[in-house]
Amino acid sequence: MKKLYLVITIILLIIALVVCGCGSTTTVIQQAPNSAYVPPAATSSVKTYTGQPNQIFNSASTETVPASGIYLQPGQTITLSWSADGNLTGYVFSSNQYSNWQQSHIQVTYDASGSGSTYVFSYTVQNADTYYAVLYDGASVFGNSVNDYSFTVTVR
Repeated sequence: MKKLYLVITIILLIIALVVCGCGSTTTVIQQAPNSAYVPPAATSSVKTYTGQPNQIFNSASTETVPASGIYLQPGQTITLSWSADGNLTGYVFSSNQYSNWQQSHIQVTYDASGSGSTYVFSYTVQNADTYYAVLYDGASVFGNSVNDYSFTVTVR
């Protein structure tokens, strides 16, 4: 009779193992999606500032866009572009440089500059500060003037 109880116990143990899945191997198959995952586009804020169109520049005339400057973080890029019927010079000044430049346009220190009648240049900021984009006519003399058709400042 002990053998019968032993056989019944073993059979019940085997049934319990089969029902619970213990000791068995299960394979899980997951179907690949039909399309590849595309992460959402990075939200890069691009800001554009526009100067006064068709502004007439006489000797030593300037235009700062925007007038109060732009606070930028390291790694941000500021781009100046303009179109005119004569040569103008564009500058990117830090707040200290801009303050000094307002005192005297003769000795100019700046982070970036470019000159021409149609010009585009960019500067990537190294230090957090308020930056000023300035368009300047330092070349017109004796009553000559330059017509600035457009002046655009873009920050990325």
